[in-house]
Amino acid sequence: MNREVILESDNIYYVNVSYDLIDEYLKLFNNPNIKKFITADPNPYTYENRFLCVKEALETDTLIILSMFDKQSGRFIGNIDFDNITSDDAEIGIIINEEFQNKHYGCEALKRFIDYGFNDLKLKEIYLGVYSNNDRAIHLYKKLGFIPYKVEEKIAIINGENVDTIYMKLHK
Repeated sequence: MNREVILESDNIYYVNVSYDLIDEYLKLFNNPNIKKFITADPNPYTYENRFLCVKEALETDTLIILSMFDKQSGRFIGNIDFDNITSDDAEIGIIINEEFQNKHYGCEALKRFIDYGFNDLKLKEIYLGVYSNNDRAIHLYKKLGFIPYKVEEKIAIINGENVDTIYMKLHK
């Protein structure tokens, strides 16, 4: 399928989320090795849930979700998004297929999307929430300049472990 490229970086091209990718999204979001970092809800994500998420992203100005593809292979990497977009700030999120983790795609994608947020969307601040059990993500966010500003303790039990939500922000 031919997709309109919205953004590019060295190894990734970014396109709008699409209904025809919902099966890919379901595999990604329901992977237990990924899901433990995004929700404590034991119920699987459903086709209807992902359909409504895509619909919202395509129809509103407060949510931008882009799907990422590897330039070389054309394979689906994951999604990156800005949610709760205002004139000044937005919440960033990223989810990457297991096979593309630990290969610097996350760092590359976040750098490009942060640049897009500050320079194209004219945001003044980008913020996020990350579970305390996600050490790799926390390390990456700090490396990119995000500063922790609040911790919500024991918000969930995931795999028998109490996890906190660490809130971080980055100013232009």
